[in-house]
Amino acid sequence: FSRVSFASKSPFSFVIDPSSATEITFNTCSFTQAGELSLNSPAIFTACVFSQCGEMALNGADLSNGNTIAETTGSQAITLSTQSDFDNLANCLFRDNAVAIHIDTPGTYSMNNIQFSGNTVDVLNDSGGSVTLNIVNGGDTPVVSNGTGASTTVNNAVDIVVKNIVIGSQVYIERTDTEEVIHNA
Repeated sequence: FSRVSFASKSPFSFVIDPSSATEITFNTCSFTQAGELSLNSPAIFTACVFSQCGEMALNGADLSNGNTIAETTGSQAITLSTQSDFDNLANCLFRDNAVAIHIDTPGTYSMNNIQFSGNTVDVLNDSGGSVTLNIVNGGDTPVVSNGTGASTTVNNAVDIVVKNIVIGSQVYIERTDTEEVIHNA
């Protein structure tokens, strides 16, 4: 499917039956007001927009090609439990959701160029345990909320290059919110 709009004035179900196809692709499609989104492998989505839909069930579908998930009507846009789930959301934008990503399983996950804009909470760790998020390939640092017994560490390493330093200069890095010196050389 290419450049197709799936929309309704009232919520509808959009379910991909994995037993009915070996591959199904959606390019620059829009999905508006789908109450149920049950996506499954082998579906591949590229540059699609999911707007005003209920919570998405990924089920192995590949959304790693620049999709936008916006204004979901459920309590969260999507629940993720495995690294494979995160891999299938690489290069996505989550925009204007109450909660963009809900994590229900403790662990360490890499978020590959996942972007956030205007969400109340970007990531909700409701796993009851420790979650480490490694932000890679230019992804945004998420606004995180922790549920009961949960803790989250976000690692977003960036390279800092300082050029044309005058001999005898002092270079330091400090937090802007607390003015704590992080590095002093």
